Amino acid sequence: MDYNEMRGNARFELLMPNLESLNIDTGVAVDWGSYRGAFSIAIAKRFPGMEVFGIERQPAQAKLHTQRATELGLKNTSGHSLRVTPKTIEGLYRGEDVYDLQIALSIVHHFPMETRKKFEATLGYFLKLANVTYIEMPSAEEGRTRLEHPHWHEWFDGRTEAEVLEDVTNGEGNQQEITLLGETPCYTHPRKLFRVVHYERLESRSQMLRKLIKEGSL
Repeated sequence: MDYNEMRGNARFELLMPNLESLNIDTGVAVDWGSYRGAFSIAIAKRFPGMEVFGIERQPAQAKLHTQRATELGLKNTSGHSLRVTPKTIEGLYRGEDVYDLQIALSIVHHFPMETRKKFEATLGYFLKLANVTYIEMPSAEEGRTRLEHPHWHEWFDGRTEAEVLEDVTNGEGNQQEITLLGETPCYTHPRKLFRVVHYERLESRSQMLRKLIKEGSL
């Protein structure tokens, strides 16, 4: 078993049983950084009443997602090639989008956020975009070893991943429950997978996401 297969299996073992326990049978799900759509397709198969959007920056991988879904006869999931930035996230939030479910595995640290303030604002907007969010958080320790993300450790400012999420979700109008599901392997430092749930379920809206997919920008 190679590294990527091991990492994918660890994520599936943590995420899918927990997701099934929530009994979310219908609505809209977004898989951010979906690559070839493994999780999107798994969710679409398990919950045929859900519409699952895979958002992936690499066009070839998004195309493979859609092709695989077609081969499996799945009409409720597809891949879409889009570059997502902090401005995109804020635009979706300002447009009042709320999804029933969103998954963010190995994507948060790719956003170009140079300061703790920008990082927390973007993460706060992002977590408000769904009633249920599964998010894999990078660690400050990993950030010190990854030269492509020079500001990473500054975002944490001595805090743990859980403390960062607590600080972001306890702000005004953002009351959410945080649960640590476990760890997933990632290079030199494991990453923690969290579930973040709104205490009060919000009405689902996805107009801005559909506009983004159709037009390529907000």
